[in-house]
Amino acid sequence: MKKKINCAVIGTRFGARTILPVIFKIKCLNIKYLCGGKDKEKTKVIANKYLIENYECSFDDIINDNELKIIFIASPHQFHYEMIKKSIKKKLIILTEKPLGINEFEVNEIIRLKNHNNNLMLVNHQLNYYPVFNKIKDKINLLGKLYYMKIYYQTNRLTYLDKSNWTLDSKKGGGLYLAMGSHILSLLSFLFSDNIKIINSYCDSFELNYAETLFEFQAFINNLRINTTCIGTSYNEDYLEIKIFGELGEVNFKSNLEATLTYLSDKKLKKENLYKGINKNISIWKLSFENYLFEIINNLNNKDYIYNDQRNTSFEKFQKQFMLLKKLEKEAKGNE
Repeated sequence: MKKKINCAVIGTRFGARTILPVIFKIKCLNIKYLCGGKDKEKTKVIANKYLIENYECSFDDIINDNELKIIFIASPHQFHYEMIKKSIKKKLIILTEKPLGINEFEVNEIIRLKNHNNNLMLVNHQLNYYPVFNKIKDKINLLGKLYYMKIYYQTNRLTYLDKSNWTLDSKKGGGLYLAMGSHILSLLSFLFSDNIKIINSYCDSFELNYAETLFEFQAFINNLRINTTCIGTSYNEDYLEIKIFGELGEVNFKSNLEATLTYLSDKKLKKENLYKGINKNISIWKLSFENYLFEIINNLNNKDYIYNDQRNTSFEKFQKQFMLLKKLEKEAKGNE
């Protein structure tokens, strides 16, 4: 029997909700460690569910295991820098949630250290693996010349007010721009181009439960005008809506509800259901992460293929996105 690849999962929020269920399905992976936060009982319950024997070890103990090969980092954002830095020095394969750090120094230092290590390192922007978005990319030329795109994205961080909002707290997690904006930039890069020109941006100074509430920006990619609104404090479910308009048709996407492509062909209007064959009952985040991780693990021995895949976010690609987001944030908060 082929020896399994030992991995560790750091974090029990997104780690438990999305990462662990997928790893558990991949037969070649062995979840050797789970590292949680202060709630030890919560970590124990999750570990027992996924048959993980080692759930009381410190992060340093985990990375000092010479048999460990892959580390999944999904801890609170303010810990990412130190954890990624230590993991690089241990020459581990790193699959981390964004961000690499919460300021420019941290991100730049990670890139500097990464350049001395040849192991695979990726930031998880799994939306690029959602089947609907892959269909949109394949069929976007049917719309002809594109002229307008509207994006509305909300997350329900305040559904449970007893939970910490560190993700959207600029002092702890990097704020709304890193939490939500990075996914938008990654998706735009995948669908179109990295050549994003920001026109203006706005960030609302109003906060709820220490969480930033709203930011907007307008941008161009070539002649395509893009208007984006992100709400960080919705009381309803996470939701993403995208509309793309071209001279010959349009795309309408509403997460887990509707995805249609309407276009003119031979002077006749045609309409395609882009959700055909896709289970709409599965969260877009969970399904896309499953597709992402299976693809990465199946190609672990082909690092060049992984890095050349436009769906993936290398550390260097994230660095560029981070710098753009910080510029956006600085300009927006000057316009409050």
